[in-house]
Parts: sequence; structure tokens; C-alpha cells
Amino acid sequence: MFSSTFADIKYGPMKDLKLGSNAYQYSLYYSQPLVRKPGFELKSYAGVSYKRARTFTDLNVPIFQDWINSADNVTAVELALQMRKDTKYGIWYLNQDAYYSIPIFNSDRDNNYFKYSGGIVRLHDFSHGFIGQLRSNYQIIPGDKKIPYLDQMQTGGLATVRGYSEGMMIGKNGYFISGELMFPLLPREITSPRSGEKIPFIGRYVKGAIFADTAGIFPTASEDIYGGSYFAASLGMGLRVQLPGDLSARLYWGYPLVSNHWEPDRKYGRFHFELTLAPNIDALLAERVTKAAPQTQFQKNVEAEYVNNYDDVRHYDYFRDGGGGSL
Repeated sequence: MFSSTFADIKYGPMKDLKLGSNAYQYSLYYSQPLVRKPGFELKSYAGVSYKRARTFTDLNVPIFQDWINSADNVTAVELALQMRKDTKYGIWYLNQDAYYSIPIFNSDRDNNYFKYSGGIVRLHDFSHGFIGQLRSNYQIIPGDKKIPYLDQMQTGGLATVRGYSEGMMIGKNGYFISGELMFPLLPREITSPRSGEKIPFIGRYVKGAIFADTAGIFPTASEDIYGGSYFAASLGMGLRVQLPGDLSARLYWGYPLVSNHWEPDRKYGRFHFELTLAPNIDALLAERVTKAAPQTQFQKNVEAEYVNNYDDVRHYDYFRDGGGGSL
């Protein structure tokens, strides 16, 4: 797998520094189901990756170039366990990673360290289209090293604490917790006056949402620039629209509850919008299995032959295939 990013700061208090960055990553991984049963799956994951990130300034001033210009090279191996468990009222997703950065190439920051991270997602069916979602993750890097930004944890913005600017805080250790309740704004189905049949209606595809997010970031002591502002929390509401082809549109408004040194103007809150590919949560919950059903010989043969394929949407991996557990 290959990915790359490019960025330039065009607005805000740092624009005069003419900052820019680019990064790319090559990775090779293998995922193998250890246990796959109706209603339960346990998978192993192993991967190797090479990442390079460069930060620079276009200012032709040596003192600024020496302070800002840097390049990081990270070569890493990673092992993980991932689990999905269907229950009577919902689905659990759990993930635990162990990661080691190997000091092969020169880097301006430390590139010899261990990283431990994990996450949990709970989807809860309250019935009648009301769905609860709990998301949480953490990251720990032991020691007091200067970790490359690529492997640090960021908070703030759509994927973590809504209501704050994207990636407002960054640090080698941190956590994130989010709770969200989704509910239909209109009926999910109506009855045809002619045939008497049930017809899907807008409420099946459009949901309102209320949420609460919180996170904390703990940087290396030598890089602590936050002046004690290590935490963020917000409340808000939103709109989720399920589009064809597992495409989802999401619009949220979040209001920050905690003042932050890097987010002084928070009195109006902040809007966030995204289009993302992910399975329909209603479909996930509707197809969960809480007890094993007898399999035909054909089903057994198919499962044995295609054990690594996603035979239904319940096997979608939110920590690898999706946005790090962001549903």
C-alpha cells in the first residue's frame, strides 16, 4: 500500500513562516482470521512499513531554516489482534497493536522506540432506528524521546473532538473517547395507501445525532508547548445521510467546552463535513448473529475456500479498512 500527503500553510498566525510539508508511506501487511464463527471473529495482523516526512520553510533566512527544516525516516514492524463480537443488542469491535520503529535510516528525530495503541467501538441498537455509538482509543510510547510527528497522536476535528480545529494538539501519548446517539428524524417507512405495503421512507436514510467528545494529549516534556492545555471536550449535534453504495455524508456542529491555548476563538463552535465510504450501521446491526445456525456443506466449503474474504458487511474492519474506528 502507498499513501502520500502534501500541505502548505496559507492562513492563520503561522502563514508568514511559509511552512510546508510532505510525507509518504509504503507498507506491506498480512491479515489472517484466527477464529471466524457466526457472531464472532478474531484476526491477527502483521505489517512492515517505511515512512518519510519532511517539514520546511520557503523563507530564505538561515536561522528559520535551521529551526524548521527537518526530515524523519521511520521503518517499523507491527503486530495486532482485532476482534468483532455480535451481542443481543449490538456489536463490539476491539483492536490492540504493538509497534516497533527500527533505527535503519538517519532521522532528525528519534526513530528507535516502541508504540502501543488500541481502540474499541461499540454499536448499540436501542430499536426503532435509535443507535448508540461509543468510540475510544489510546496510544502510549514509553520514554522521553522526540518522536516523529507521523507516529504521534493528534486530537481535534472531525475524527476526534468535534468543535475544535483539525489536529489542534499532538503528542506521543494520548486518549480519545466519544459517545454519539443517532436517531431517525422522520418515519423509516410508510404504508402505501393503494397496496397497503410498507415502503422505505426518508427516516431510513437520514438521521439526526447528538454527541459528546473528549481527549487528552501528553507530549514529550522537552516539546511541551501547550501551557497546561492538554485536554479538549465538546458537545454537539449533527446530520447523517446514508447514500447509495455505502457512501455516507455527515455534517456536525460542535461546541468546545474546554478553553485551549491554541483555540482562543470558540464562542461560535465549529462545523465539520465529510463524505466517507463505510457500511450502513443499520445494516450492520440488522445482520448481527447472536447464536450459531447450522451450516450446509456448501457454506462450509465456501468459508474454507475464501476464509480471507469479507463474506458479509459484519466482517468490515473499522481499524484497518476504515478511518481508525471512525464510523
